[in-house]
Amino acid sequence: MHSGMTLLKKLRSALLLRCCTGVALTIALTGCSRSGSTISAASPEQKDSISLWIQQAKDTSGAAKIALLEKACRHIYQLPDDSLKLKHLTALSYEYLESTDSVTFRKVNREAMLLAVKAKDSSALADTYWDLGDYLSNKLNKADSGFYCYIKAQQLYEKLENSFSS
Repeated sequence: MHSGMTLLKKLRSALLLRCCTGVALTIALTGCSRSGSTISAASPEQKDSISLWIQQAKDTSGAAKIALLEKACRHIYQLPDDSLKLKHLTALSYEYLESTDSVTFRKVNREAMLLAVKAKDSSALADTYWDLGDYLSNKLNKADSGFYCYIKAQQLYEKLENSFSS
């Protein structure tokens, strides 16, 4: 039984190294598609519109879905880095995961992940890992990398559950 645990530890280490290397390379090579300006105080109408566009995209498909997501994306990137922007980015990440635009999914997911780390928001970070795991496993057929991301998400969710119960 002990050798099985050692093998599991080696597998996890290898998966961690592989996934971290891939994420680091992706970030270094692709950069960010943000516009240079941010809105210091977004209007309530703009904030509501972003939520509305994302909600409408859930009930739409094809080019119409992508158009709504792109519109939401443009407005989200104008927001300051705060919890509202993170909330919108995680919702947008999931909707892009469900679309055919995998390039934008990776960009939005990465942006949400970075902002979740910056904000120390474990719940949002777990969501981004889960979405990335889904993408890697189901769209790229990279089960090992997807499994690693699912494990990271599960660990974060378990920590959150433990912090609520203590």
